[in-house]
Amino acid sequence: MIDQVLNRLPNVRKSGRGWQSRCPAHDDKGPSLSIAEGNKGVLMHCHAGCTISEVCSAIGMQPRDLFYEYLAKMPDSSSDLDDYIIAIAKADIASGKNLSQEDQQSYVQAVRRKI
Repeated sequence: MIDQVLNRLPNVRKSGRGWQSRCPAHDDKGPSLSIAEGNKGVLMHCHAGCTISEVCSAIGMQPRDLFYEYLAKMPDSSSDLDDYIIAIAKADIASGKNLSQEDQQSYVQAVRRKI
């Protein structure tokens, strides 16, 4: 399941018990993002100071998506991911739930990519 995260990151390479990548949330010249498998999900840390929310947003995910229970339900391709984001947002809206600013942004971006 960690492959669903690693496949979205640039220049991933194995490093010890985990991986390293350029951070997609900032203009990264070298690998500043550490990625590892935790007990309940994927762990990421940007050594330049980007937050998990910023890193996740840059790869079309949300922090909750890093937990294995969510990754198991997540599509593999970016087109499928857009469909997934749109479907979840529409279901939340239909049930009367207000989307967070981050969820609204993900929804709008997914719709734009589909046009």
